[in-house]
Amino acid sequence: MKRPATISQILHVFNGKRTPSMFYTIEKNGWHAGFLLSSAIQREQLDAFVHYFLQNGWVTEEEKRFTLTEKGEAICREYFHTHYYPQHIQDFSYATIRIPFWNRLQLYSQVFSELSYQNSMYIPVIKDPRHQENVRDLFRIFSHDKKNLLQQWVKEQVYLYEQIDEQMADTLVNLLTGHHRIGKTKEQIRQALNMETLEFQFYLNDAIEVLIKVIRANKNKTPLSFAILDSLFTEKNLGLSESTKQTYNLLKAGYSLEKIAADRNIKVNTVREHVLEMAFVFEVFPFKQFVPQKVYEDLNRMFEKKASYTYKEAVSEFKDLEFMHFRLVEIERMRRQDEQN
Repeated sequence: MKRPATISQILHVFNGKRTPSMFYTIEKNGWHAGFLLSSAIQREQLDAFVHYFLQNGWVTEEEKRFTLTEKGEAICREYFHTHYYPQHIQDFSYATIRIPFWNRLQLYSQVFSELSYQNSMYIPVIKDPRHQENVRDLFRIFSHDKKNLLQQWVKEQVYLYEQIDEQMADTLVNLLTGHHRIGKTKEQIRQALNMETLEFQFYLNDAIEVLIKVIRANKNKTPLSFAILDSLFTEKNLGLSESTKQTYNLLKAGYSLEKIAADRNIKVNTVREHVLEMAFVFEVFPFKQFVPQKVYEDLNRMFEKKASYTYKEAVSEFKDLEFMHFRLVEIERMRRQDEQN
């Protein structure tokens, strides 16, 4: 898609910068799979890539904004004809949950595997104390019924991996460690799949995303896995920043935006930014609740006339239009379009 982008924007995507403008840029461009992908990617690396693309005529530059050329589009199509293209991460819902969930699932898999052999002398594959405490909490609750707990776990795992693509299932299972079994490293699996490093990162994240979605869609059949996932949502502020989560709690309690700003000693515009973050992150969001009915109807009417309707055009037609109202209507329309596609 020929939408211009700066190197800083691309870097912010990989590093997971959480601002309404970055959320919007990612949503507009469909870059969700790159969000929070890697904090190790440096600007110098991106500079080198872009310089190489410019030399080959794959992108053009105007005011430090880069746009893919027709030649560049052709090269992309050719590249992804033989390489994996991320296709399952289409929103922000699990961006902060994905990797912690997989780490916790690896630990649970090891614990249940060792339990099946009644072995308590082993080194946990995941050292994070938060994950280890979560496992201990579960076993304290079910200390009297470990046998049935183990049976439920095995039943769930068999079911889950039967629901996803065979290669993805094999990839995830081969990463797991169990009794007298050391899981393969990501590098070993990457080489076996003949993928490039970044390509495999996209693939693995996609596989975890699929697993999470299967659990969410079948929570009655996977109660243990869902409980693990649900506890992480709580720990990770439902996928929100800490400050936005505080605003969310107050909104749930019935506070107005102005009241929240006053009580938290922050600007009303900051609270509005929090609302926009929720709209981007949550799978389901009550857009109309935060937009006056007439404004909602007027903006939708203008978007129907012109799909590329901008805020600059809107403020020239509607007096005192709030940016939050405009963006919420736009986000809702983008979501509907994605669902139709």
